[in-house]
Amino acid sequence: MPPALLALRGVCKRFGAVPALADVGFNLAAGEVLAILGPSGCGKTTLLRILAGFEAPDEGTVALDGRDILPVPPWRRPVNMMFQSYALFPHLTVERNVAFGLRQERLPRAEIAARVAEVLALVRLAGLERRMPHALSGGQRQRVALARALAKKPRLLLLDEPMAALDRRLREETQVELLALQRRLGIACILVTHDQAEAMALAHRIAVMEKGRIVQLGSPAEIYRRPANRFVASFVGDASLVAVRVLGQEGGMLAVVAAANDTLHLSVPASTAPALPPGGMGWLMLRPEAVQVAPASRTEDAGALAARITHASYAGALMHYRLALAEGIELRASRPAASGDAPPFAPGDAVRVSWPPGAAVLLAE
Repeated sequence: MPPALLALRGVCKRFGAVPALADVGFNLAAGEVLAILGPSGCGKTTLLRILAGFEAPDEGTVALDGRDILPVPPWRRPVNMMFQSYALFPHLTVERNVAFGLRQERLPRAEIAARVAEVLALVRLAGLERRMPHALSGGQRQRVALARALAKKPRLLLLDEPMAALDRRLREETQVELLALQRRLGIACILVTHDQAEAMALAHRIAVMEKGRIVQLGSPAEIYRRPANRFVASFVGDASLVAVRVLGQEGGMLAVVAAANDTLHLSVPASTAPALPPGGMGWLMLRPEAVQVAPASRTEDAGALAARITHASYAGALMHYRLALAEGIELRASRPAASGDAPPFAPGDAVRVSWPPGAAVLLAE
């Protein structure tokens, strides 16, 4: 197995008595995109600033290509960071903004001109070299900032909420462009974002952070389908979470009962369930798209549960529902909306709900 491009071990950072990062460690391969996902204040940007050299950790090591980079000043590191605000110089043209770091390195003029032309062509800004930042659209300013970050040919590119200022359609288009550009150049990237869809679309792996710690690191599919705990399940995507008590194992299934109502018995595959003893408490997670909703009159599925629609919302391609089962238990469901038809269910409708075997995931915490 090839050595990691980037290796973090035991990285800790405190601001006064507040721990911003606690024992953070991971490897990043060459050409890999890692998304850092988490709520505000969880340590995402602090981690980027340590990698860029703008902060020093209190403990831990950071190695790039096997070399300790913590003593290396920011301008000497083969790492570039693209800020959320873009941080363009308002008094400099596009060309001079992109060339700024190259001029600081005192590269020959011909090399600077060639490299600026190359990256502006990559981000589709050729012809706008003389334009000032105030005369650019939001998407164009974002691409100037990206071109400036790429101009120094970094080994590692750090992206701090790079598309937060863009509208939804432009953000989606830019995600496609950024992914194609990253694949073409083969640059390793660490992307900090609040946008779960952005992380899922761009990253090979996702690190979910909470209170300065990485609580789960895995592929987008692993994070979504098999979250490590209740926090990850509720933070990444929509999820219904039902507090349950373990009854015991029956064949290959683990029998549980809803803690809020001892009459609601459910089951999950024992092979994917954590090792909880009889009487142990856990959480049953269901993603909305896995919950199937049928009219109350349809009784073919003997395992379906009676429920009532409490809320229905139309979202174009999908209908979103909230369903009340037994007392104190609510599920969410999403299903395709019939084009041009009235919503199939309305608040107050009695329905039956079910889900495929294996769709429910038992979490220990």
